[in-house]
Amino acid sequence: MWPRDEVHAILHFDSGINMDAGVAGKRKHFDLDEDTTNRKKHLAEDDEKKHTSIVFSLKEEVGSLARALKLFEDHKVNMSHIESRPSKCSKSEYDFIVDCEELQGAKLEKFMDALKGHAFSIMLHSEEGGGICQLHINN
Repeated sequence: MWPRDEVHAILHFDSGINMDAGVAGKRKHFDLDEDTTNRKKHLAEDDEKKHTSIVFSLKEEVGSLARALKLFEDHKVNMSHIESRPSKCSKSEYDFIVDCEELQGAKLEKFMDALKGHAFSIMLHSEEGGGICQLHINN
């Protein structure tokens, strides 16, 4: 996830963008002031929400990610960010990093119990507990 200063810097690039490279002198201009204001408002609202980050490993097989992501839908967990990378532990596994909003308390416990059935390992960082919890599961 990008640091907020970098996101702010990206939103303030030169607004003169050449959308038609083949047509000399024709430029499209976009006003990013409204977009920047909306982004700042979203980031401020985002700061008020409690976040939980989950890193989990899945075996590389057809449908494993789809099954894991279905859990997020089933448990009504809102993902604000997701990324993947090959696991450093095993070439046949992938690690997924997911930032979630408002995943706390009993909802978090139920979700983690469900995710345990699909993941090889889970690392959790929750603002509620103020720390990191790492679970190793061998399925």
